[in-house]
Amino acid sequence: MNDLQLAIHVLKEISEGKSFSDFNINYNPTFLNDIRYDKCTVGFFYMPWLHNQDFLGLYAMAEQVEGGSYQGMSVAPRAYIILKAVESALSLEAGDFVECGVYKGGTALLASEVILRDAASQRTTFHLFDTFAGIPDQGLNESEKTGGLAHQYADVSLNATQSNLSKYSDFLKFYPGLVPETFKGFTERPIRYLHVDINTAQAHKDCLEFFMPQLVDGAVVIFDDYGWPGYGECKKAVDEYFLVNRLAMPVPLMTGQALYIHRKNSRRLLSF
Repeated sequence: MNDLQLAIHVLKEISEGKSFSDFNINYNPTFLNDIRYDKCTVGFFYMPWLHNQDFLGLYAMAEQVEGGSYQGMSVAPRAYIILKAVESALSLEAGDFVECGVYKGGTALLASEVILRDAASQRTTFHLFDTFAGIPDQGLNESEKTGGLAHQYADVSLNATQSNLSKYSDFLKFYPGLVPETFKGFTERPIRYLHVDINTAQAHKDCLEFFMPQLVDGAVVIFDDYGWPGYGECKKAVDEYFLVNRLAMPVPLMTGQALYIHRKNSRRLLSF
């Protein structure tokens, strides 16, 4: 159903006495690499990212850092997931935080604000990996090259992101450059929070192979690109890693993200 057909359908339903909440609109799914992507439609649900003042204050800080790109429904619920994931990870006794794909620092800011509130434990170290120069040509497969991923998110620099996150400089550590080369500057340690928002398949593979063995029991992992058709190669890379290692699959969320709670005895019992 295209936009014109949708408008005609809505007007017809209203003329027959229905209200908007009565509509049941079906969208045809789209397919990429034999993966089905369905349009998400919602009714009335509890959505605190629309009205909770504490959340809105934190979100406004991240939105300011990102220069406007965080406006709208598409990002607010994703930010909410990040905040709750960080809160959950901080309940674990020990472990560092890692983010792969930082851009201007919006999600790192959200996580750092929660870390600041955790007065009950010693401050964790938060490790941030990014080129800080956009997506490079290196490592892209043919699908990603055709899709024009190269050089996206290039309106950023290390200095600018460090400035955006200067409030948290005492527990942040930056690793500028390409993965996996930048992993050479990282000493292996227990990790309780891993956020992967790195957009390309090979970079996802590199992050998984390096960081997954370092996760503590109960560690929280967020894959930002998992459910988006434009990043279907990233989902494929994540799924392959979990299948090969016989891990329970990440949980796809209606935000486009996927959530994984790491367990040392994780077993794959379901096909999804």
